[in-house]
Amino acid sequence: MAVFTDKDKGWNKLMTSFKVNAGETAAFAGYLRSSGEHKPKEEGKPATPITMAALARVHEFGAPDRNIPERSFIRSAMNEHGKEFERLIKKIARSMVSGKINKKQGLGILAQKAIDWIKAKIDSIVPPPNAPSTVRRKGSDVTLVDTGQLRNSLDWELKEGK
Repeated sequence: MAVFTDKDKGWNKLMTSFKVNAGETAAFAGYLRSSGEHKPKEEGKPATPITMAALARVHEFGAPDRNIPERSFIRSAMNEHGKEFERLIKKIARSMVSGKINKKQGLGILAQKAIDWIKAKIDSIVPPPNAPSTVRRKGSDVTLVDTGQLRNSLDWELKEGK
């Protein structure tokens, strides 16, 4: 009997959930196609091209085969602010019903808030701590921050269904 393991830790399932149905407007917050590729800090050192989204995935879920631990900064940020997010959704819904804002504005507010929480999480030194060799290389013990690209590449966009 074959045993299958989910090597992507749910990544593919998450990505398929982002499909926008006909006529729907959706907000996407995080690492978008427009986030580009990671540019390594070391000058003259050849690097394997990796998108910012792929780099974020490596840090979010870890890469045991490359000795990179899981440092959840997206899921944990959203989990920590779950109740606040629910309250914000209700407040935005009331503002939409009363005509103070439209759907696109409401989605934009939610997306930007998610980005703010994720950035704050990156700034918080997500455990586990960096290895001593990483601290020496970076000159810092702050996890997830080396060049600032991971934090600064976060963005959001609205997409309308077709």
